Amino acid sequence: MEDDIPANNRYKNKICIPLLTLVEDLPIAKAGVLLDKLENQQIEYVLWGKPAIVPEVSFTLAYTKDALFIKFNVTEPASKPLYKNINDPVYRDSCVEVFIAIGKDETYYNLEFNALGTCLGQTGSTRNNREFISPVILGEISSYTEMRESEEHMHSWQLTLKVPFVVFIHHDKTAIVNQPLRLNFFKCGDDLPNRHHMAWNEVKSDEPNFHQIEYFGEGFFEKV
Repeated sequence: MEDDIPANNRYKNKICIPLLTLVEDLPIAKAGVLLDKLENQQIEYVLWGKPAIVPEVSFTLAYTKDALFIKFNVTEPASKPLYKNINDPVYRDSCVEVFIAIGKDETYYNLEFNALGTCLGQTGSTRNNREFISPVILGEISSYTEMRESEEHMHSWQLTLKVPFVVFIHHDKTAIVNQPLRLNFFKCGDDLPNRHHMAWNEVKSDEPNFHQIEYFGEGFFEKV
């Protein structure tokens, strides 16, 4: 499947997405415990200016026959979970994001979450050509958040997500796992005092812009 991705889309980071074996209707919090056993991927590229304190951000990723599971781990000096309605501008809060293109399709999805699990979801082929995904569809996403303040007055939070394949509205949900992915993961917080932009796969541009599919990394579903 790796050969299905054009040569000009081969970039540094690649991830094999393991199959997660779950008991039917396992609570999302317990799924998060299983994700803790997987290898962490670091979101460590600091883009467009270094903040005074660089957040520590990582994620784990797995899948089942009908969903992606993602767990983000974040430690930062300020956590601002404000927005509570689907498709609110959560990128202004403490925000983690996943951008996904399926197969060779230039249409990609951006799913953005604040620390409360509130989701903004869009799809389109460019930054300026986006459509919002219906709140009814995005409401199918399950989330579980744990938050705490450390002794150093840093804020730590973990967000576990179950993203059903039906969220990827322009693709056949039964065929997604048979295709490679192009994807990137981000951390931002536009209205935070410690404003920052971070990425899993490095983005090279003069101004903040996560919507650059040419800088996505690669993902492949584990086959068992």
